[in-house]
Amino acid sequence: MANNYCESSSMFSLKKNEITTARKIIKEVEEQLENDTAEGYVGFLAIIEADGVWIRAEENINAEHVEILVRRLIDGLKRDEPFAFSWAYTCSKLRINEFGGGACSIKRGEETFWVDAMLEAENHFEKKEN
Repeated sequence: MANNYCESSSMFSLKKNEITTARKIIKEVEEQLENDTAEGYVGFLAIIEADGVWIRAEENINAEHVEILVRRLIDGLKRDEPFAFSWAYTCSKLRINEFGGGACSIKRGEETFWVDAMLEAENHFEKKEN
């Protein structure tokens, strides 16, 4: 039997005067996700560090949940610079097509940009022809 994982680790930088607000936003988002998902699942671990919020998960990160958190942090802290994070799909056995990953970029006032490595590779030549 193989185990599949979606792993990620990123740092959302904070200034010292933003830590209290960030802590409040994280708590609100975690409570929202616990209430909104059938299984009460928060798909990330957010840890306040001295220089930012370490967002991670070792076995199964939910990129959509991370996007919700980061969007709220960007809006709440009125950040204008974009934030990008990535994730990796891994498998404990060398199963065909069970590896890959993705990334997204989030900016205040803009739609989130999502990219999936496998889909980009599969559609590369189609895009070149159009």
